[in-house]
Amino acid sequence: MPQGVELNERCEEIFSIQVSGLAQRLVHTAAKSAVVGISGGLDSTLALLVCVKPSINWDGLVKTLLV
Repeated sequence: MPQGVELNERCEEIFSIQVSGLAQRLVHTAAKSAVVGISGGLDSTLALLVCVKPSINWDGLVKTLLV
């Protein structure tokens, strides 16, 4: 199990893959928004973060995300 800097790098890579996959899917389907149901748990938090990140990094591709 990686630790320290290596763990952080791997977590960032996994998160980036999730963000990229979602952003590509939204672009491919021409979605103008996304709705995420959250319960307050860790999975919901990760889903929310993954949805918000493309709106910051994919300027012009993902215009509006409703969370």
